[in-house]
Amino acid sequence: MPNYGEVFKELRINRNLTLSQLADEEVSIAQLSRFERGESDLSISKFFHALDKMHLTADEFMDRVHDYKRIDQISLMSQMAKRHYQSDVAGLE
Repeated sequence: MPNYGEVFKELRINRNLTLSQLADEEVSIAQLSRFERGESDLSISKFFHALDKMHLTADEFMDRVHDYKRIDQISLMSQMAKRHYQSDVAGLE
């Protein structure tokens, strides 16, 4: 199973962003740091919030997780997660 925190850190660094630039009242520097080190997970809402602050979609993140190999199931899961986060019941249907 891929370490999502490592991928998150790689993408953050590639965008020249610091943890303090991503942290806010929703997610702390400590939470992000523990996530990047693989010591803890982020809730789905905090994860999507952090991705949004990096101007990164769940699809783009998952593409990197899988070395940019598109897998239909992953694409579907990313779309479902996005719809869930947006409370888009019609989109989930």
